[in-house]
Amino acid sequence: MQGELEKITERFIMEGICLAPEALDFLIKLEKPLEVVEHIIANIKKSDNSLVVLTLDILKKYLHVTNTTITQVTPKKLRRPYAKEISPNIKVRKCVTNAACRSNVDDFIKYFRSRLQKIRQIYVRNGIQVMRISDAYTAQTEVRVIGIISDIREWKNVITFELEDEDASIRVIVTSEDLKMRMQYVTLDSVICVMGKIWNGRLYATDIVLPDIPLDRKCNGSTEKIYALVVSDTHIGSKLFLETFFRRMLDWIKNGNDNHQELVDRIKYVIFAGDLVDGVGVYPEQEKELQIRDIYMQYKKASQLIDEIPEWIEIIMIPGNHDATRPCLPAPPIFKDYAEQLYEKPNIHMLSDPVLVSIHDVLFLISHGRSLDDLLTTLPNATFSNPTKALKGILKMRHLAPIYGQKTPILPLKEDLLVIDDVPDVFVTGHVHVFDYAIYRNTSLISCSAWQDVSSYQKMIGIIPTIGKAILIDLSSPLRILTKSFA
Repeated sequence: MQGELEKITERFIMEGICLAPEALDFLIKLEKPLEVVEHIIANIKKSDNSLVVLTLDILKKYLHVTNTTITQVTPKKLRRPYAKEISPNIKVRKCVTNAACRSNVDDFIKYFRSRLQKIRQIYVRNGIQVMRISDAYTAQTEVRVIGIISDIREWKNVITFELEDEDASIRVIVTSEDLKMRMQYVTLDSVICVMGKIWNGRLYATDIVLPDIPLDRKCNGSTEKIYALVVSDTHIGSKLFLETFFRRMLDWIKNGNDNHQELVDRIKYVIFAGDLVDGVGVYPEQEKELQIRDIYMQYKKASQLIDEIPEWIEIIMIPGNHDATRPCLPAPPIFKDYAEQLYEKPNIHMLSDPVLVSIHDVLFLISHGRSLDDLLTTLPNATFSNPTKALKGILKMRHLAPIYGQKTPILPLKEDLLVIDDVPDVFVTGHVHVFDYAIYRNTSLISCSAWQDVSSYQKMIGIIPTIGKAILIDLSSPLRILTKSFA
């Protein structure tokens, strides 16, 4: 609006006409005010070249004449977005900033010990006391131990696995049908608690307890009724990037519409859950599928598009496997050298994958979801068409990527930063390009849609992506979401 005020004033000055303040106020509230100004000036030149001051009364006379050639000259309804008046409230609880990629054998040991110790503390907080495996061998009564799982086998309706802690390991035997069902949510390298009896140096399980999230937990909510809009997998730079749909969403956020104006005016946050750009060299012969082959230019294009989001909206952005970041988990924020334009914007928060962040007291766990490549083929009933089944399994195991050494590259740091210490109110992922939503023990589970058309690889493996769907989370009631399709 400020730009239009200046243009209107300058245009009348060029014609030697002084515009009265009340006349300017009236003009700026019209539909297409600059177009109206040109018609008024043309009519003034035809009828009164001596006019020096254009008052409101004189303006209305010319406006009456002008109205015969201009359609819909009506007063504008001034937009006062509710979210613009709300101060941002973002508290980053856990974010990886170290971009180093080196590790050694000792780091592997420290990494898995960290995982075991951190999840053991979860059990302790839940009131479960255990003994070391080395002490269990000599116990005369039922024992309870915690360890990391390895070497899972199934033979003649019996499941066996090795359970290991810092000092010793033991072979566990599972025969109960109920416990075998529970074992479906257990993967290699995950941490569990087993209760049972020792016989012939083996532990015969009578109960298995996963770390899981509390059954009776309450979901936090904001005191303000504002929304966070969530998108993922835009893949800007790809020939398959659906720019038309993405621009529709940006225009909707910026201008709203009559049907959803109040909702749009309450959008305070936009979350990008990874794969902002398509990247370069991510997979063989990718350059054939790129519209923009320079990754610097991909981020420049992304920055130009994101400029359309109003400045009063805070943007949270994490990397995906196509972005310029470390190629393994946990991944630090998108490297600044590649995306300087994004770092220059004061309303953009460049964070890691994963990140734990409180937004108006609602705790978000945001991860791109790379471990879904492993978990969707491991956990029960989890497929590419219902990825929240895998998100449920992640919360049950309290670990974002429990399986080590398969499709998900993991950096063995001294501390396992993929353990879910704190239970989120909202768990957001992307990566699989399929929208899915579920609630598990008062936590919203969200898998985001994509803004990239179906690829030849997706066609080959039978994935049907969800395209162009934005997700809106009501922060005053995070278990309630809305969706808006722009496809």
